[in-house]
Amino acid sequence: MEALIQFYQEQYPQVVQQLTHGLDARYTYHGVRHTLDVIEQSEQIGIALNCSEREIQLLKIAALFHDLGFIQTRKGHEKASAELFLLASEHKINDIQRQQISACILATTMPQSPQNLLEQIICDADLDYLGRSDFEKISQDLFQEMHACGEMSDQQKWDEIQVVFLDKHQFHTSFNQSRRNEQKSQHLAAIKERLKG
Repeated sequence: MEALIQFYQEQYPQVVQQLTHGLDARYTYHGVRHTLDVIEQSEQIGIALNCSEREIQLLKIAALFHDLGFIQTRKGHEKASAELFLLASEHKINDIQRQQISACILATTMPQSPQNLLEQIICDADLDYLGRSDFEKISQDLFQEMHACGEMSDQQKWDEIQVVFLDKHQFHTSFNQSRRNEQKSQHLAAIKERLKG
């Protein structure tokens, strides 16, 4: 446990620095703010679901590293993130913990298919904004990023994709289902209404 805390404290400023200065300027969504949000939500969900302190520490490390791969690549960034984590953690935390954290990072790959509770938690934390009041702003940040990277043509196309995505998306943990589903449904209804207009 002590090694996990020490590793997180040592890596936190370094990863934040890399995300602040190493990311493509077009990345208006995948940046420090998103990473800090995923750390916070992972911790909140983990506490709500009675995870041990050790499990919460594993989650926080996975959340810290989960998008670091974007400094190297956009496509397959989760694999790059897991590799960067494994490189940084060698000889610092034990192999079982390294494997668990790496699996949590890889679980955020879309479409999500988490295999255990910790993976479910980080997946829900990663997409937590879908059921929050700041959804519109964050969604616009993601649209701007994808548009700048040549992956999204216009707002209408974005709205159409969001309808399909929100319709299919399911939160994995009971905690996020109960606290986020209602607002997520409201966002879906609002986008469908906008498309009618």
